Amino acid sequence: MPERFLDLQAIPPELHTMAVRAFAEGDALGLMCRMDNSAGLEFVDNNLAALQERGIFEACLYHALTTTRTNLHHWQTADLQALVEQADKAKLLAVGDPLPGGEQFTICRGLSGRGPARHVSGPFWTASLDAVLVRPAIRSRRPRGDLEARGGHLL
Repeated sequence: MPERFLDLQAIPPELHTMAVRAFAEGDALGLMCRMDNSAGLEFVDNNLAALQERGIFEACLYHALTTTRTNLHHWQTADLQALVEQADKAKLLAVGDPLPGGEQFTICRGLSGRGPARHVSGPFWTASLDAVLVRPAIRSRRPRGDLEARGGHLL
């Protein structure tokens, strides 16, 4: 697919050629690494059809959702959900980490706000204790079947 079908605004002009090459080669990570990671989700949203046609939408979406150095506070939950719903579930699950083994495992969800305004924030959970130590979080032991019944997966 030629460069003219990709919206490259999120990518510095000097990296356009490398980005187009990565796209042509089906290299999702190579493509996403050509832009600031906080711009990844907007890039994926703006290029949804082209990424789907190339077969790398799910890998690009995963990368955009999980590697931003800040957060996704400026994205509405409904918009994030709509993007995830566009993904092929099997492909999206394949690029993420599998659920840990065993009957139960610990997952953590971040919080935002201060004092009385503190609340659960965002749709994503993590199994990374390192991530939790950086920010306060709610820790929950969940039975495997409960998460799988809801289609849960650690993104």
